[in-house]
Order: sequence, then C-alpha cells, then structure tokens
Amino acid sequence: VTCNLADLNKTVVAKRLKLETMFTFKTEKQNGKCAICETEEAKHWETNNLLIDHCHTTGKVRGLLCNNCNTALGLVDDKIEVLKRMIKYLK
Repeated sequence: VTCNLADLNKTVVAKRLKLETMFTFKTEKQNGKCAICETEEAKHWETNNLLIDHCHTTGKVRGLLCNNCNTALGLVDDKIEVLKRMIKYLK
C-alpha cells in the first residue's frame, strides 16, 4: 500500500476542519455550557475548552461536556444501567 503524503495531509486537514466546525456548532447550540450539568466551568485543564463527547461504538458526536461529566461517563464506560443504579442509590 502506497501513501501519498499530500493526500494524507488533505485528509487530516479536512478531518480537523470538520471537528472544528462541529465544535463551534455544538458550542453555539449549547450556549457554551456542558450538555449534562450545564456548567460553563470545569473545562479541560490543557485547552480550557469543553470536551467533544462521542459514542465509542459509532464515533457519532453527542455533544460537548465539561471535564467532570466526561470523566464520569468514562468511569462507567457509558453504561446506562450503571448510571440508573447510581441514580437509584442517590435517591
């Protein structure tokens, strides 16, 4: 398999542009707030941005999350049943 560096660069740039466009759209749609807790704070320590959350199975972008909500989903592997049990426990 041969790889043309110019084509690879075009692909990388196109994917980055698509991500940046999605990020801008989601930020405007969510009013700059986390899709779960609606905070404007707790952004990523390195970029100071909300994080792009996506389904690890389909790759589909779900929304933008603060660092805390993104971490929480990751800790339960996005398992809805675990989240339901957590809510029940809290009640």
